Amino acid sequence: MGDIQGIKRVFRSWWAGEDRRITELTETTYFDPNGLFVAERNKEILGFSYAYVDPRIINKPGRKLGFLSGIFTLPHIPEVAVRLLERSTQYLRELKATEIGIPDFSNSLGDGVSAERDSELYRLYRDAGFSIYTHSYQMSRSLEDLAVPQWVKNRREAILADGFLLRKAKKDDARALIELSEEAFKESHDHIPKSKDDRELAMKEMDLRIAKTVLFENDCRVVGSSDFSIEKYGKVVVGYPCVAVLPTYRNKGLGTVLFWDTLGRLKESGMSIAAVSVVSKNYPAVHMYRKAGFNIDKIWYHLRKNI
Repeated sequence: MGDIQGIKRVFRSWWAGEDRRITELTETTYFDPNGLFVAERNKEILGFSYAYVDPRIINKPGRKLGFLSGIFTLPHIPEVAVRLLERSTQYLRELKATEIGIPDFSNSLGDGVSAERDSELYRLYRDAGFSIYTHSYQMSRSLEDLAVPQWVKNRREAILADGFLLRKAKKDDARALIELSEEAFKESHDHIPKSKDDRELAMKEMDLRIAKTVLFENDCRVVGSSDFSIEKYGKVVVGYPCVAVLPTYRNKGLGTVLFWDTLGRLKESGMSIAAVSVVSKNYPAVHMYRKAGFNIDKIWYHLRKNI
């Protein structure tokens, strides 16, 4: 990957030293080293981009979706961003992609360097023919004053009275939880099917998550679950709850009860903030998060362009 320290320096100019983001880029389950392009001048790295076609994605007939994970440059050198976009687009054409997707392009709310930078990059994408395909919200709330509302407690009791069992997950539940996740999220666009290697990796990851998972069971079937991940940003520790419910068991309050249970466990674990990311068109989830006191911090756009 060339000068990894130089790449990290570019990342720090964007993300205030969050080296974990370079780890996310280079240690994904699918990584194409040929799609990483670096802009240099006098042996100094000025920026980089990463483009790829994921062979696991199921494309519609006549369509092949390529991805541009982002363009990252040092401040005030727009010509570098233009060149990286051109080279990444050329590479995706070489891979026979018919469409480029840019996932998770952020629009920082408010003023400041981040908002100005995001606006400049959006203008670059817009001028190159990209348009907004969909968008999602990054939302958060403080856990210091968290208190479970009485209506959530009532909903929980009603669900249990209907024959559902709420319990902690056990190691034997790992496969059922993976199948639940696949079924719950398969409606997402560009769903990635699990290969044998992916399933083995998912089983290893699930073994680590079991201790943080609670689930709803109905007629000996796992129908809903929730767990959480933790990220550190300097001295601030943020918890990210994740809830999955089978489509046929939605609109019964299972997700709401699981979500509030996870918020309580995050607070008990010493988390000060909870955060979520949700597609804007997922109206029930957005409504649940707002009702739980979450506010929108940032909007993430998914851009698309035919090539």
